[in-house]
Amino acid sequence: MLAIRFDIEKLGELHHFLGLEVTNLASGIFLSQESYVKKLVERFEFNQSKRCSTSLEANMKLRREEGSLLANS
Repeated sequence: MLAIRFDIEKLGELHHFLGLEVTNLASGIFLSQESYVKKLVERFEFNQSKRCSTSLEANMKLRREEGSLLANS
């Protein structure tokens, strides 16, 4: 056990980790970089920019059971 060798303290539920926002849901864990992106938008003054559509699907949910693996190169 790590607690025997190291002094470990329980800090409560994880909310931020390495710049990611972490939210625990009943269906799993939700990771977001929303605050990071908002800071970038403000820093580079993109908040006055016009919006444009993208070919990517909005709110896509990725699951490890779906899709195929990519080959290592």
